[in-house]
Amino acid sequence: MNHTEPDLERTLAYHGAPAMAGIKSADLIAWGSPEACSTPLFRQYQHQLARRGIQLRVIWTGCPRCLLLVYRPVELERALRAPLSAALLETTVSPAAMPTGARM
Repeated sequence: MNHTEPDLERTLAYHGAPAMAGIKSADLIAWGSPEACSTPLFRQYQHQLARRGIQLRVIWTGCPRCLLLVYRPVELERALRAPLSAALLETTVSPAAMPTGARM
């Protein structure tokens, strides 16, 4: 499948809208292919969103899709540090598995 600009725009608008609008701190989206997630078009979207305080990150690549995280860093950090989130993470994630500096 050829992943074009309209396809990326449609996917971000539909699945990433809550994070981009500030309703949610993050959205996880399956889109494209490993090749599509490394094109100049994709990097252009990353740059344009970053100018608005929104990050678009590839967190996993595989066939046939990539997993993208659309998020607002400050809001996501705040949500993950909330007492209920922190307690849930502490019970499900081993502290040794967390990156240095990420421990709650």
